[in-house]
Amino acid sequence: MAVQLGNSVGIVIGRVVVCLAVGSLSWYALTKLSPPRWVRLVALALAGVIPLIPPTTLAPGLYVLLTSVGLLGTVSGPVIVYGLFNLPFAVLLMSL
Repeated sequence: MAVQLGNSVGIVIGRVVVCLAVGSLSWYALTKLSPPRWVRLVALALAGVIPLIPPTTLAPGLYVLLTSVGLLGTVSGPVIVYGLFNLPFAVLLMSL
């Protein structure tokens, strides 16, 4: 049980670090840009909709991708996948 708990804690910490690091860099870059209002609205709408996609629908593609990269069965695989799923929402929260 200790191994599973350690894996879960590692995935959560990695996911938070990925979201904070990449999200803060993205947020900083977006604050320096001044895109038109319609681009901002589309980006905010997409950032709010992307987390609503159930990850189960992407499972076959992610399985093939993680297998080909060699990250299947490691802690790094879910960290990257979960981090990328939560990244638009993290940038949206940082921009408010």
